[in-house]
Amino acid sequence: MRCPVIIEPSARQRDGTVRGVSDRELMPLQKRQTDVMRMFIGLIVVAGLSTGCASDQGIADPGPDPADVANEAPYGVGVEVGETYDYSLYVHCGVEWARIDGVWWRTDPLNDGNANPPAGWGNPYTPGTVTLSEPGVAIFDGPAGAVEFTRTDTVDVPYECE
Repeated sequence: MRCPVIIEPSARQRDGTVRGVSDRELMPLQKRQTDVMRMFIGLIVVAGLSTGCASDQGIADPGPDPADVANEAPYGVGVEVGETYDYSLYVHCGVEWARIDGVWWRTDPLNDGNANPPAGWGNPYTPGTVTLSEPGVAIFDGPAGAVEFTRTDTVDVPYECE
């Protein structure tokens, strides 16, 4: 096995060739440099895609299965007062709405002033639990604390969030 070729800057000639090194010896080094650069660029792209449009300051949560949101408690009908359910709260544009028991519930808006969740909340979802403390009042309890939601009669998504 041959040792890698180390090129001194002074060895490179004006035409791009290297004194005392054949093209055949130079090719593996150039390929390794190209591979390293591609890997570095790939890592930057992946890191950029994973950060999204806002910083994730809380616990990562992939969110609920869409089928569960549509059909099963606590998202769908069937939530019982006093029972505690695992819940993934969508908070990408701040904390304001939650779909519980088949309808939308609302709280006073919480955000960072830029339509993102406040510090300590995940993004786009925050994991936690939800409990109906009494009819018409739901408490979401997550890593950043508890929030009280009040029932509305709204069944269609009441907000737009990009």
